[in-house]
Amino acid sequence: MKRLLAVLILICFVAPMAFAATDLPDYEPYTEEEFADWQHKLRRAESLFFGTIPLSLPVVTIVYSLVTPSGTVLGGNELNSMLIHVGTAAGVGLVVALADFIIGEIQGQ
Repeated sequence: MKRLLAVLILICFVAPMAFAATDLPDYEPYTEEEFADWQHKLRRAESLFFGTIPLSLPVVTIVYSLVTPSGTVLGGNELNSMLIHVGTAAGVGLVVALADFIIGEIQGQ
């Protein structure tokens, strides 16, 4: 009896929503004028920053393993070592994004 009552209540609440739904408007692509210039620059910097992390992380890991003596981990444990790797890769990404922004500003783009 409780299940039947629960199903009836659910139908009473869900059914009106299905009939009240309206059609979505047609899709219109974004235009260049919809966003400010700084938003385009910020989006480019974001893409460069997050795009360089997967590329720089293996390089940072290899360089880190070559620089540190065999079997030692700076910082004491593996978690600190991983945080050093990721932090350095993020720093490389930040430098790349900042360099791209500066070059773009100098060239007047």
